Amino acid sequence: MKSLAAKTLAACNYDATATDAGYCDYAETNYDCDGNCLNDSDQDGICDALETAGCTDSSACNYDSTATDDDASCTYATAGLDCNGDCLVDSDQDQICDQDEITGCQDDTACNYDSTATDAGYCDYAETNYDCDGNCLNDSDQDGICNALESAGCTDSSACNYDSTATDDDASCTYATAGYDCEGNCLIDSDNDQICDQDEVTGCQDAAACNYDATATDAGYCDYAETNYDCSGNCLNDADQDGICDEFEVPGCTDSSACNYDSTATDDDASCTYANAGYDCDGDCLVDSDNDQICDQDEVTGCQDASCLQLRCNSDGCGLLRLCRNELRLRRQLPERLPTKTAFAMSLK
Repeated sequence: MKSLAAKTLAACNYDATATDAGYCDYAETNYDCDGNCLNDSDQDGICDALETAGCTDSSACNYDSTATDDDASCTYATAGLDCNGDCLVDSDQDQICDQDEITGCQDDTACNYDSTATDAGYCDYAETNYDCDGNCLNDSDQDGICNALESAGCTDSSACNYDSTATDDDASCTYATAGYDCEGNCLIDSDNDQICDQDEVTGCQDAAACNYDATATDAGYCDYAETNYDCSGNCLNDADQDGICDEFEVPGCTDSSACNYDSTATDDDASCTYANAGYDCDGDCLVDSDNDQICDQDEVTGCQDASCLQLRCNSDGCGLLRLCRNELRLRRQLPERLPTKTAFAMSLK
């Protein structure tokens, strides 16, 4: 405030030499004559009495341009929103700020459906007959091939009618016969005779042979009957049915006890001759214990004194003339016609 009382000591332009009252200039309330606050606790150049509490951040939603002391009351808009909660940027005007937008598939039938998506993005769909994991929607035989895509046929690659497109085997497979291909040709036919090696039969192909094999396809060993015999070893000719072919018969003595036995003879011709009893076939004694050239069976035991025994023999037999007085036995057989009066086996004492 300004006053005309120039002599007032409180005036900022007080002049102690002034004799007449002139213009007085006074400091503003709360300030000194130099414009400094009389009281400024926070030394911010604003007098305490003039301080105004409030938000002093001009970027805050509740900024107070009159506030001189910040009272930590500032509030701020959420990132991407203004102080009214409206998007700072919302390109598609869908009330979702661009920074909050989520681009994704919004089709709930798609495999990559995103329930949080706010902007439409790429959608990925399962193949027909499959689910999103690649599994068949229908697969009755659980072979990983969907029913709608199954193809019936022969699935065995070794079969003649193998079908590489078949997925379900329908038991229709046909196979080549062992040793043949699917066209019926031999897999191996070494001699090119149109008979497969595994079917070849090696055997005798000569019908006259004993081992003739009508099924033989390759020539093998032939076995023939011996001359004069059939294939069973029987004689072609054997009149006496003795098992020796007529052509091989040998006549002779077949009795091994005969003197003229012929080991090679097969037909006995009644020519056998025999040794006399007690003799061999050479006329020698079978037994001659005393080696006197008289066979034991022809020996006569008795008195060998010629004066004791005299026999007189004629065509009718022998007669006793005189005997010794000792036992006499004539062991030699006398003729059956010997007269009774001359019979031997007597004993004299």
